[in-house]
Amino acid sequence: DLVFHDPPALIEIFKDLFHHDVNMLFSTSKLASFTYSQITAFQSDLRDRGLIQNDVMTCLLPPNIQPGIVTALMQHFGLCFEVRVKEKMDRRVQTCQYKIPWYLHQQMPEELSIAWPADVPEQQEQLQILCDIRGFCPR
Repeated sequence: DLVFHDPPALIEIFKDLFHHDVNMLFSTSKLASFTYSQITAFQSDLRDRGLIQNDVMTCLLPPNIQPGIVTALMQHFGLCFEVRVKEKMDRRVQTCQYKIPWYLHQQMPEELSIAWPADVPEQQEQLQILCDIRGFCPR
């Protein structure tokens, strides 16, 4: 069991990463070490696929916050999931990224709509899953 003595402070830390406006999220001077094209790619990854690199997430957090603790808490609460991605240039090197479902769109991606029709044929079955989160959920 985890006990938080100051839950509002924890929520404020999470709010630094959860924005509806991805452009505003990336408008921080802490990303100055990255090029414009890299930042554009980071924005696209987060907006379109819900993916953010560990080092980018570290830059978006306040300076006095340890990123390892934040990501561990986010994983514990199901707010993000760790994804290991192999580098394109060197397949032996893996980059740690996090999948943040908050940024995923509710619409079905276009490439899936071809493989998964809106109307299910009679000879097929469709399974739908609904996740109902009850209780405290930082938004």
